[in-house]
Amino acid sequence: MRVQYGELLEAVVTRYRDDIAMWWIGGEVNMGGDGLGWDEWKDWMGWQSGLIKGIDPNATVAVSFGSWTGYHEQIPPNAIHEVDGTLELVERGVDFDVVAIEYHFGTLQNGSIEELRQAVEDLKAAGKEIFIWEVYYPGAGDPAYQDGWGWAFPPAAGYSEAWQSEQMLETLILFHDDPKIIGFNMFHLVEIGCDDIDPEDGEAGWRCYAGLIGSDGTPKAVYFAVKAYWDSVSTKYN
Repeated sequence: MRVQYGELLEAVVTRYRDDIAMWWIGGEVNMGGDGLGWDEWKDWMGWQSGLIKGIDPNATVAVSFGSWTGYHEQIPPNAIHEVDGTLELVERGVDFDVVAIEYHFGTLQNGSIEELRQAVEDLKAAGKEIFIWEVYYPGAGDPAYQDGWGWAFPPAAGYSEAWQSEQMLETLILFHDDPKIIGFNMFHLVEIGCDDIDPEDGEAGWRCYAGLIGSDGTPKAVYFAVKAYWDSVSTKYN
């Protein structure tokens, strides 16, 4: 498989090197894709990064572990970003530039914005830049996370649009204020609705309740909170 994938990766990087700002390898490797163990994954990611940078020495390479702990016992566990795993890659000499992390407090992790701030500080020990590549917070009326999963960590008062707005705003402020965080991706903009999915299904949480805009096209409180903040800081760049 490595030969075929290597040929594909080489062709893609060669063709699109001038159009791609960042190459992302190892997406959610703690999911245990293809049954690889941790040592095999370290070798696999080092090989990919070496191939990319061999074609384009100026390429930016990001590694991502994901945040779903417990899916692969061989990956060093950390609730957000696998700090230990990142440092192991550095010690192994894997050539990468950015750590991409997920952030799902209130759902897949128990905690608050303080834990994210600490995670960012911990990751700085690796000397890499940070990309918050997936973040979502459920709003009001989310039975999937509240009752259906059993691994969720809803706030004591329950989910609400006010809580969703507060969490997203604090994350935006962290992103804007910390120069080590080079990117931020909200997951996702428009809710797709639950007409085609059981509201108790685990997928319902992010599909139906975590957007900035409702499935009927109506902006939610979190949309206005994000817009107001972004308008206030974007004037610096005009």
